[in-house]
Amino acid sequence: KESPMWQLPNGVRRSWNRPEAITPEQRKWRELFLTYKAERQQLRRQLWSSLVAQEKQLSTELLERWTSGAVAEDLHLELEQQARLFSGRYIVPGSCFV
Repeated sequence: KESPMWQLPNGVRRSWNRPEAITPEQRKWRELFLTYKAERQQLRRQLWSSLVAQEKQLSTELLERWTSGAVAEDLHLELEQQARLFSGRYIVPGSCFV
């Protein structure tokens, strides 16, 4: 079966393809990823708040958790999943790329 095709006035040709269905494994990974990133964002906010409030002890503890890339124990991650999440641990909303 061929995909629908059309040509734009500038001569560029486009075709439409149906996206592939998400597998249960991909759905599970998406949920783990989003949960991890939400926890990292919350941790980042807590760290910022403790620094503004000049709470040295709390700031030190939160900074350790931030740099370690720690994940919540209730996520039950496999080692490969932990490694994948750890590699992007510093990328959270508000991060800048130069």
